[in-house]
Formats: sequence, structure tokens, C-alpha cells
Amino acid sequence: METNSSVQTIPQNQLIGYKPDEIKEFLKSITDQHRLVSNIPTPTNEVKKDFNGMEYVEVSYMRRIANEQFPGWSFTVLSYTTHRVDKFEVAFTVHGRLTWYDNGILRQGDMVASHANLFVYLKKNGVAVEDEAGNKVPSGYLSVSNAWKSAVTECQKKAFNSYMNIADDVYRNVDVSLDEKERTELLLIIQPISSRWLEEEYGETVESMNDKVLSGTINKSNINASRRKMNTMLEDWNDNKEQWEKDNNS
Repeated sequence: METNSSVQTIPQNQLIGYKPDEIKEFLKSITDQHRLVSNIPTPTNEVKKDFNGMEYVEVSYMRRIANEQFPGWSFTVLSYTTHRVDKFEVAFTVHGRLTWYDNGILRQGDMVASHANLFVYLKKNGVAVEDEAGNKVPSGYLSVSNAWKSAVTECQKKAFNSYMNIADDVYRNVDVSLDEKERTELLLIIQPISSRWLEEEYGETVESMNDKVLSGTINKSNINASRRKMNTMLEDWNDNKEQWEKDNNS
């Protein structure tokens, strides 16, 4: 799951007419409020773990805290977009905006989050249909509505945490980088595969997959899904290696 945010600002026209000491007091009250929210301990029954073992909280809990600490907030989805991740995967991306009041001052912050989804390929009698060039014909995506829902939820949760400091004790110290053992394991899975074959079949190369492991694109938050995908690539290569090498060496 990918996320990024914009810088939050305080419109200057909201501070017109106030004396410097009053503005300073306003800003201090905002800092105090966010420190208070940041220090609210998340109840243990609200902390969950995903299939990668990463801790998270449900958006319903974050909304409840937002209602208590920042009444009058709103979240608006500004745009929905999709883009191909690789030959078999597409990312559903949501751009959202959180609006809230900090001690009477209206503030806004933008957030972008993505949720990856797999293509479904057209089949006839259980066999994938191919076009004249030998490429599999896509018929759609898996669980489109769930992909959009997950992207919107993740976008909202990231905004709550980034801009309101809700559930800071759960998210602030999360280190998602792979350790040396995990990096080595993934690199060894992909290494035996022909880079040419991998690009033809999956739109990736061994080098691009290695880069994802070493750059942190593949991390603890997605290692299980990435490991399954890479093992599928390896199994697919082992099943087709002999015929592919024969066809390409003749």
C-alpha cells in the first residue's frame, strides 16, 4: 500500500486582526491539542494485526476520536485514478482531503493512498484466451469495489494519523524496512529466473525485482504478498523453462 501527503497550512486571513501575542497563544493551543491527542493510548482491543504482522487500527476508531477531539471535521475524495503496476497488477489510487478545526482555525490536508489489485484474464473452457500476439486477454479486475473501498479507507486513516495525530502510539514507530535475512531470501527466489522470460510474461526483469527489494518498495507491509508473487514467478518459470529455452535457442 502506497501513501503520500501534502503540507498542511493555516490560511493567513484567519489570523488577520489578532495581535502577535494572541496568534502565539492560538498556535500554542494547537500544539497542546495535538500533543494531547498524540498521547491518548490506543485501547489494546482496538489494535489489530494484518497478515504481515503489522499493527493497525480500524477507521471507525479513528473517526470516533476525531469526533471527540476535532468536531466538525470532514473528508472528501477529490479524485480516483488507476495505473498499471506490472503485467498482472493495477493500482487503484485515491486523492482525498481532510478538513478540520484546530481550536477554531480551519485547516486542510491532502493525502493520496493506493490499493493494488490483480487482473482477471478471460478464459474459455478453463484455458486463458490469447490474442494474435500470444498475450493473455484481460477481462477485468478482482473485487473492484473492494479495491476502491480499501484505498479510500487507507487514505482517510493516513490523514487522521498525519494531521490529527490519532493512534500515534500505533503508527509512529513502525519500521517497515526488510532485514538482511528477508532481503536475501527474496533475492534468491528471483535469481534463477531468466530476465527476458520474466519481462515477456510479467512485465518485470530480474533487475527491476531486485531493485524493488533493495530500494524498500517491497517491505514488511507487503512482504508476504510479494513473496507469494515471486514464488509464483519461479514456479511458472520452472514449468516453462525447458520449452522457452528450446524455442529461444533454436
